[in-house]
Amino acid sequence: MAETTFRRRLEKVKGEYQAGLMVRNPDWSNIPPILTRLISSNGGSVGENLFERARSVLLEEVVAKVPQDSAKGSALMGVTTPTYRRWITSLHS
Repeated sequence: MAETTFRRRLEKVKGEYQAGLMVRNPDWSNIPPILTRLISSNGGSVGENLFERARSVLLEEVVAKVPQDSAKGSALMGVTTPTYRRWITSLHS
């Protein structure tokens, strides 16, 4: 592994740890059944992309929790800050 790749990955892990993303909350056990219901339900419109819908719902929750913190929001969503900002812009359009 290239040293620059190692450093970048190490910094990413450090950031996730500082954001509290490395430890699962005890409430995590409630999530798999919710995801199963979301995936198995076909309540959306025909041709609707379920993953896009789920991402939008999650993104709305993250934005509500950390409205002024793009760094933390992007870490919670597992994407880069520019991607997170682009997603937020698409929510409002």
